[in-house]
Amino acid sequence: MQTTTGHTTAIRAKTVLGTSVKDPAGNHIGSIEDIILDNQSNAIMFAVIGFGGFLGMGRKLFAVPWAAITVDQAYQRCVINTDLERLIDAPGLDGDPLPRMADPGWAMELHVYFGCKPYWD
Repeated sequence: MQTTTGHTTAIRAKTVLGTSVKDPAGNHIGSIEDIILDNQSNAIMFAVIGFGGFLGMGRKLFAVPWAAITVDQAYQRCVINTDLERLIDAPGLDGDPLPRMADPGWAMELHVYFGCKPYWD
C-alpha cells in the first residue's frame, strides 16, 4: 500500500521486505532482507540485499545505500543501478553488520562505491 501527498510517495517497510531486486536490464540480483534506519535522523541508511545460497546456506548479504535503489511499484520490485558482479565486489556484511553500518567512514565508502549522494548530505 502506498500513499501519495504532493510530491512525496510513502511506502510501508513491510511491503519492501522480501521484494525482488533487479539490475537495470531486469536481471534478478537478490531480495531485500532488511532495512537499516539512522535513529538520529530517522533516514533510511541502507537496504540489506541477500542473494545466492540454498535453503539459507551460503546466502550472502550486502548493504546498499537506499539512495542507490529505485522502488518500481508497477512491477513490485526494486531496481539497483549495478549488476551482480559489481554487487559481489561491494563491501560485504560478515558477522554483525550494525557496528560497521554506524561507522561514517564505512558508510561514505559504500555511498562512493554505488555512486550516490550520502543520505546525511
